[in-house]
Order: sequence, then structure tokens, then C-alpha cells
Amino acid sequence: MVNENRRCGMCSKPIPAHKVQFARRVEQMEVVEKDGKQFKSMNVFANDVFMEFCSHTCWAGRELEVIAAYELKATYPAFQWVASCSRCGAPVNRTKPYVTLNIYEAIDESKPWVNVERMLDDKELAVLCPMCDAPAEAKSEQIVNELADLEPNQTT
Repeated sequence: MVNENRRCGMCSKPIPAHKVQFARRVEQMEVVEKDGKQFKSMNVFANDVFMEFCSHTCWAGRELEVIAAYELKATYPAFQWVASCSRCGAPVNRTKPYVTLNIYEAIDESKPWVNVERMLDDKELAVLCPMCDAPAEAKSEQIVNELADLEPNQTT
């Protein structure tokens, strides 16, 4: 299902059901034990989608601008329980709430009575320490305003 009201952050085409999204999340990791085995578990406390793209190609066209806007020095970090902040390099303890910037691919399977998205792929673009982005703060409006300066490219 194409959503005519939402537009790609790169080419301005309507967002299709199969889409790519850029989001800020507040997460916390923990170890869960089940049947004598230990597993990593992620709790997502907030997921704010800031930009949507009609394809990976359109995300790739906007990626460097987003990285520059967030002043990221490192991207796509490998998982570690104590990660390095992608902006300043400070340690980020993932067992406490922390902020990530993510790119994920999803399919909208909504029905008239319920909104449902099935996530197909999820990549962590950045991990941010509390000094660079405090997880308790409502950053949505500030970030949306910053990203509004990144106008979609005009298609010819």
C-alpha cells in the first residue's frame, strides 16, 4: 500500500509499503536466561522515525548528509556491551538506556483497524553517549527541525 501523504526524504515520491526508515531509538540491552542458555535481549523504549525513503538507493543518496548533520565520526559500529559514542568516542554502557540512530527496512502490513510494520532488516548507524544525546530527553522536535533543513532533492 502506497502512502500518498508521506514522501521519500530523497526523491519526494510517495512512500511504498516496502520502505526504508531513519529513526532515533532509546534502547537498553540485557542478558536473559532461558532453558539454561543466555541470550542478548534489547528493550526499545522509544522509536522516533525522522525520515522515510522509498528505497535503499534513496537512503544512500541522503546518508552522507545525515551523518554530517549528526556530526558522526564513526558509523555502523559492531556490537559491544560497552560501545564507543559515534560522535565523541566516550564509552556507552548498553546495559543502561542509551540512544541509537538506526536505518531499517520494513513492510507496512497495516489494516484499517490496526497499524502494523514488519521489520525486515535493521542496521545501527550510530550509538550516542548521554552527553551527546540524553536518552531521557524528548529530542524529536529538535531533530525533525534539523532534518527539515535537508530538503528532498528535486527529481528531473
